Amino acid sequence: GSVVTEESHRGQGLSRQILQSCLEEATNQGCDIAVLWTQLHDFYRKMGFELAGFEESFVIDRPLEVPPAPLEIKKGFQVAPEAILRLYQKHTVATHRTLEDFRSFLQIPQSQLYTAWSPAGSLEAFAVEGKGSDLTDYIHEWSGSIPALFALFNFILSEKKRSFVLIAPRHSVQLMKAFQHQGVFHHEGFLGMIKILKREQLIAKVDRACKALGIPGPDVKTLTEAALVRLFFGPWSETEPTLLSPQLMSLNVLPLRFWLWGWDSV
Repeated sequence: GSVVTEESHRGQGLSRQILQSCLEEATNQGCDIAVLWTQLHDFYRKMGFELAGFEESFVIDRPLEVPPAPLEIKKGFQVAPEAILRLYQKHTVATHRTLEDFRSFLQIPQSQLYTAWSPAGSLEAFAVEGKGSDLTDYIHEWSGSIPALFALFNFILSEKKRSFVLIAPRHSVQLMKAFQHQGVFHHEGFLGMIKILKREQLIAKVDRACKALGIPGPDVKTLTEAALVRLFFGPWSETEPTLLSPQLMSLNVLPLRFWLWGWDSV
């Protein structure tokens, strides 16, 4: 959530000290990168962060066309976390989460869980709106088949009686195509601000992935931290593609398919 310094204590560098302490702890724990969400881009650039990554936003402001299906739609957190975890694990790009993580997530105040169930009682889709004081009118967590999700979105629209926004990773190709087919308004933005904590370790991982594909990794020795963030996570300017071999370009190895779901920022 949002963090501010008490007015009487501002101007003492406390925010910078706290952030530096967090970065040191993350580095000690072996993290390759740090990610944050902010509008204060200039402040965090001084700390080594750079706007990067991709986030797709879709405005749901009218009912979607959905094939008839005998789904039961529910609102509320009376759901076994095991069922949510099973659907979450179907995502191709996601952070590692445990059952205990989901039990904790389901206790977050000022959020709402919507679920779609088959007649046999299996969870077909879920969507989460809000998270404490953040992400009101934003669906920031979701999973399930597209027909079940669209039925769920229609229910949410009828419940809220106003539009809402769904955020999704760029690699959700089938969902994006389904939205585009129905003329849903779409906006592409940055995932957040990213800072590389362990440069050599991250480069080595990319090199290993390239080696597994039988192609050379990118030559990044002379890149600045900001340029390396853009190369690995996108979006690219005109210069980034020139650093890649034709094989890397053809296999779409970079930018990395990196994504964080809404609950990941808790």
